[in-house]
Amino acid sequence: MVKSMTGFGRSEIELTNGRLIVEIKSVNHRFLDMSLHLPKVFNPYEQAIKHMIQKYFRRGRIELYLMIENGAFTEQTVTINWALLDQYHKALQDISSRFTDQAEWLLPKLPELTDIFQLVEKSELDQELVKQVISTIEATCLQVNQMREQEGQALMADISSRINVISDTVLELTDQREQIRHAYYNRMVERLDKLLEHHNIKREDRFFQELAILAEKGDITEELTRINSHLNQMKELFVQSNEIGRKLDFIVQELGREANTIGAKANDVKIGTQVVWLKAEIEKVKEQVQNIE
Repeated sequence: MVKSMTGFGRSEIELTNGRLIVEIKSVNHRFLDMSLHLPKVFNPYEQAIKHMIQKYFRRGRIELYLMIENGAFTEQTVTINWALLDQYHKALQDISSRFTDQAEWLLPKLPELTDIFQLVEKSELDQELVKQVISTIEATCLQVNQMREQEGQALMADISSRINVISDTVLELTDQREQIRHAYYNRMVERLDKLLEHHNIKREDRFFQELAILAEKGDITEELTRINSHLNQMKELFVQSNEIGRKLDFIVQELGREANTIGAKANDVKIGTQVVWLKAEIEKVKEQVQNIE
């Protein structure tokens, strides 16, 4: 199934001591690139989360945001540094003894004793809670994947319609190629006759043999055949379930090369116009292929 690399998913769950919010967004990227924004307490589970994400996505930049509201997973406790407090107490007594008269106004001006009280965050999580969080992340991945599949179907429909346009153009060029080759040959014969007459040179069969060879070099049959082959390869990829984006991108590049070769070979205004339209459709296909996983 064709999948886009663009998607978004959001999940929320209510917990005993707060709310968990998971958001995942996916955008285009040449490879699979994951960026996880997790609370510190979830750092030990980062690799497990990445491994789970890899089950659902093969290409694209995946950004995951795990947000916590109302203090879930971030319980804090207050601890007192008694040894440091004893030293502060002794220092305050020494100050009072040395500056007896000034102690009443001096002591309140001293810095607050902020080092005494320390906040310690929760460092371990309940494993059942971790499983619940992982399950929520996986459910969000499924949302994103579903959106990527829907977008992929829309992309495939658009690309398929453009493939049909390209096929029709190739068919028109195929019907015209023999007529154009003969017309090209006749134009060269006419020019050669004028040149020989101008220089009073006798006509020889070898001149026209060379012209026939040149006319064959201007034949676009090979390029048209390769374009049809590339289009068939794209249709075959559309029914595959694995990653196809890079393969499609390569094929579209080859389509562009064949179209450029036809434009260079064809010495005909009508074919030149058709090649312009052909290249325009190929460019649109290329833009859409960039979004496919």
